[in-house]
Amino acid sequence: EAYSKIFSRTGLKFRAILADTGNIGGTGSHEFQVLADSGEDLIASSDASDYAANIEMATCFEEHFEIQKSNNKMEEVDTPGARTIDDIVNFLKMDIKQTVKTLIVEGKDHSWVALILRGDHELNEIKAEKIAQIASPLTFVNVKEFNETIGCDAGSIGPAGLKLHVIADRDAMKVKDFACGANANDKHLINVNWERDLPVPQIEDLRKVV
Repeated sequence: EAYSKIFSRTGLKFRAILADTGNIGGTGSHEFQVLADSGEDLIASSDASDYAANIEMATCFEEHFEIQKSNNKMEEVDTPGARTIDDIVNFLKMDIKQTVKTLIVEGKDHSWVALILRGDHELNEIKAEKIAQIASPLTFVNVKEFNETIGCDAGSIGPAGLKLHVIADRDAMKVKDFACGANANDKHLINVNWERDLPVPQIEDLRKVV
């Protein structure tokens, strides 16, 4: 309240927002952000409540969801030269929201962890490194290292048959009949469904809000 009075008296337009504690530690922190087009940070705020948070802390919706069912058969398809989500979308002529991507990071116990996001979403690294199984600071596995271990390039990795601990973002869990890497170069899987084609993984809030 004291800070708010000071900023109000100086004529600044500001918001007090939820923020990452960073090196200070602890479990709760607020920071005051002056709202300006020239700003260097991003915040997400609600127009229906007083919720506001740094983009690094903003939580995605936690509404209940059910894993969707499908009768479409999972298939492996040839995708020569397709390495990125955009490549896959263009090659398979499908909506990017029907794809999932897999990122491999270092785990806390020196193992690897696979993070699954919907194709159009970005990983929130601060959220990810706060998950118990993931090493902090967040460290992506060297491309050459997992190429030798898994046997494919980064753009061909997918959760089906992957012998790693898997953590999926909630929105990735809502997609049915999705496309993903087949863990072999130049090949992808289509019509993949959670529960039927691969086990239900650990589910967390991993993505940046949009």
